[in-house]
Amino acid sequence: MKYRHLAVAGAVALVCSFAALARSADDEQKEYARAKAGLAKAKLTLEQAVEAAVKKVPHGKAVEAAIENEKQGTVFEVEVISGKKHMEVQVDAATGEILDVEEEDEEKEEATKGEDEPDDEELENEAAATSKTTLVQAIRAASKEVASGKAFDASFLRHDGKLAIEVELLDGSKVKVVHVDAQTGKLLKVKDESKN
Repeated sequence: MKYRHLAVAGAVALVCSFAALARSADDEQKEYARAKAGLAKAKLTLEQAVEAAVKKVPHGKAVEAAIENEKQGTVFEVEVISGKKHMEVQVDAATGEILDVEEEDEEKEEATKGEDEPDDEELENEAAATSKTTLVQAIRAASKEVASGKAFDASFLRHDGKLAIEVELLDGSKVKVVHVDAQTGKLLKVKDESKN
């Protein structure tokens, strides 16, 4: 009887794991579809949007950037750290106009985040303080590696324990992910994330 309960519990856990993986893959595909639609409307590149955002925030260092489809249209959202402030800069993807600059409300962000999402503020602060490679340099390196790709997302992460920058690019119908070492600027990994 005891073993039957363990077997049932194990089976339920396995089914839940597969359901979570399927949901995650589905969410990823929706994100890529939104990015593709946004990039089709954009006249700016992610690199240009990051450059514009950094110019807008004095002494700032970009730590995250992505294309988003908002009510007002397609925008690039760029997080720039200046001192201890995390500033979110919205750049119009068609005109390059700075639409909004506001300080992130970490408490509000944490409240809307899912339980399973890691808090990235500590990593972003470390990146702003220690990274020798900028987000723009990483986007350029990734774009050079995937020459026909269009960057739509860039952020800092850990790659084998080292600080790195992940750049996601759309290359036709494929999604390529490039990791760039945050200290040396060297490519660490290029991966095809497509589910074709």
